[in-house]
Amino acid sequence: EAVSRLEAAADLDASEPHTLFNLAIAYQASGKLDQSIALLEKLVAQKPANQDAIERSLAVVYEDKADLLSNQIGIQAEDPATPEGSEGDKLTPAQQLENRNQAIAYYRKALEIYERLPNVPGKGADEDPKALPNHINYLKERIAKLENPALANDHPTFN
Repeated sequence: EAVSRLEAAADLDASEPHTLFNLAIAYQASGKLDQSIALLEKLVAQKPANQDAIERSLAVVYEDKADLLSNQIGIQAEDPATPEGSEGDKLTPAQQLENRNQAIAYYRKALEIYERLPNVPGKGADEDPKALPNHINYLKERIAKLENPALANDHPTFN
């Protein structure tokens, strides 16, 4: 219901950044990650005053998309909110390779944002000043695991 109300508001004023941002977050919450990404990328291109917050949200949605693709090929994310179960046996080898490549691309996009933005408590980062650097390292490990699945057996983060 929130998505339909926000869509109606966005139809009335498609240039209102707060409505578009809230719609992007509603899309994310309802699993419509591609729509969320499209709106957040549109907002980032407008260079609004709250650019850092929008980019951090975009990085989170990029990660969600990468986690979904990784899960579909049977490489689980550490995030307990990520759905369990492997869909890898239902995909062709070509589809698995495509999902792997897309997941790597989305993780890299998220990593690029996190590395560029400041680690400011209260503005998207946890209160722990090490949270963002630790998360950056986690993403680098996820990318390495996707690039070389054999690493999954050698690193406790992925077991």
